[in-house]
Formats: sequence, structure tokens, C-alpha cells
Amino acid sequence: MDETLQTQYTITFRNNSTTDGSACLFQRPSELGQGFPIAWFVTPLPPGNQVPFSWATDYRFVCGQTGKLSPGMIFTMTEMIPADPKAVNTVTLTSSIYGGVVFKDPHPGPIVGGLAIAVDSSIPENQVSAGIGMSGFPTFGLQVQPNMTFIFSTKAEYWVAFGSFTCGQVLDVSTLQGAAKITFPAGIKKMAAIWNATNSWTILAE
Repeated sequence: MDETLQTQYTITFRNNSTTDGSACLFQRPSELGQGFPIAWFVTPLPPGNQVPFSWATDYRFVCGQTGKLSPGMIFTMTEMIPADPKAVNTVTLTSSIYGGVVFKDPHPGPIVGGLAIAVDSSIPENQVSAGIGMSGFPTFGLQVQPNMTFIFSTKAEYWVAFGSFTCGQVLDVSTLQGAAKITFPAGIKKMAAIWNATNSWTILAE
């Protein structure tokens, strides 16, 4: 689904099993870039409970001094600024004179269907991560290196998993058991994700 326009969506998570755990909503880019999905929305979902989550497709550039980025760690942001795939879609990541890392010079760039982060020479190797976010939280991140430009897709795939998660956790999708893709049909903005007694998801339009 190409989400270059800001649109409101809702997913209601339900637990129809006897297993206690959390629902984790995350995004996977359908094209461009390499890196890690980040646990975007996490909610406890005890048996018999339901929890709705709504968001708008408002993009953000995000960055943090994470050290070596690896699955299981928490992506702690130090800065987040607005991004617009059709306007301000390019930004530079640099070191701050006060310490830390910051974005500068957000501007329209030549990339089509994505968001670009240009990393300048002041950024140390293997110490900083950057990526994109939506509705106030990071959704995708990667380890950045100096003097390189990284491109992130805005063609998002929504996925849900069940288990033990923390919001902002860096995910290794190859280890997630029973994760399911949530696809919004044309004209549909509300979906339900139901965790069943068979340890699987049922995805329905509402």
C-alpha cells in the first residue's frame, strides 16, 4: 500500500485464546533499503480482551545514538522531525556541537516514493542509527555510516505478532512465530486482528 498521503487507519486487536501475551504491530518496507523493523505499537492482550489502535500516515525522520544496532535492543530516539514523501523528503544527519546527533537542512530531494537521509562525515562509524517513524514512534531503522545516503520506502506493509515485546524493540522478523500481514482492502480503513486458540491470527475487515 503506497502511503504517500496522510490517512487515518484503525486496527482492533482481540485475544480469543487462553494465552496471555502482547500484540505487536510493526511495519516492513516492501522495497528499498535494508535494516530492521521496530516494534511500533505494543499492547498487553490478555485472554478475552480487545484493544484498538489508530494512527495517521504522518511520516517522521528519526535518529539515535544506539551503538551497534541489533535485534532485541530498544531503539531510543534522540531526535524526530517531520517528513513528507511529496515535499520535504530529504535530510542530512550530522553531529551536534553540543554532543549527540541532529538533523539539518530538510528539503525536497530527487528521490521518488521514499525518504532519504544523507549522513555527513561527522557521524562516527557503528555508533548511530537512523530511520523513519509514523504517529510519533519509530517504525524502521538501520545502522548508518558516514558519507552515505540511506533511502527508506514509504510503501509500508503492516504486520502483527503475538508474544513478549517492548515498544521500540528492534525486531528480527525471521524469528517471529505466527506473524501475519494486515492488508487494508480498497476503501477500508478499519481492520481486526484476532489471536486464536490455534496460535494464529485471523485478519478481518470491520
